Amino acid sequence: MFSNPLETLPDKAKFARDFLNNWDTSCWRGYIAYWQLTDNKLYLTNIVSCSFANRHAVPLATLFGDQFNKGWVLADWFSGDLISPRGKLLRYYHDAYKSIYAYEMVYQFNQGTLSSKTVFDNRKTKISTYEVDNGKLKHFVYSRIAWNKLPTLPTDLVIKVFVRIISHPEGGKPAIKLIKGAGSVWDTEAVRVMRLLPEWSVDYISGKFRPTAYHFPILFSEANKKRYVK
Repeated sequence: MFSNPLETLPDKAKFARDFLNNWDTSCWRGYIAYWQLTDNKLYLTNIVSCSFANRHAVPLATLFGDQFNKGWVLADWFSGDLISPRGKLLRYYHDAYKSIYAYEMVYQFNQGTLSSKTVFDNRKTKISTYEVDNGKLKHFVYSRIAWNKLPTLPTDLVIKVFVRIISHPEGGKPAIKLIKGAGSVWDTEAVRVMRLLPEWSVDYISGKFRPTAYHFPILFSEANKKRYVK
């Protein structure tokens, strides 16, 4: 679940963290909460430590008092969306809840009661081999530079041009934007070659295209010229 309903109660979330005293970088909340949807109501059923070897539990009766009923706590404090990823993992991001799955089920709650749910299709998400294989991207770029039409450089000089690769909604040819140039002749050639890229990665979140950008430096040097000129 890509949501943390307990965090909307900061004092209780802090109590859980302090009680368990088990925070680490793989579990930044400091606890694992279990939730259940029954009869269109959202219930908190357990709060445990992050350690699988030493799984302590927070006493819900102590934390919630009279709200604790028959082993559960009705989450009537929570209004908002709960996002449940479904299906295949399409793209991993090492950031909280940023990874993309084939589908998202979004449950909307009002004071703990389910008011609506929507399924979003993210299957148009695609990862380009040019993004994940930097060697392939470099070979594509440097082997297409018209080296013989460019000025000859001193062996110890490297001309750097920085561009931004901006994804296309269908994963096709990306847009290219010059970020930092080094002079007209170098900038023009860098942009020309980058615009030859046939495709790039594309992300869809909640069924909608999310533009992404990738920064790439083109290094003009005699060493690269010798390496790639056929």
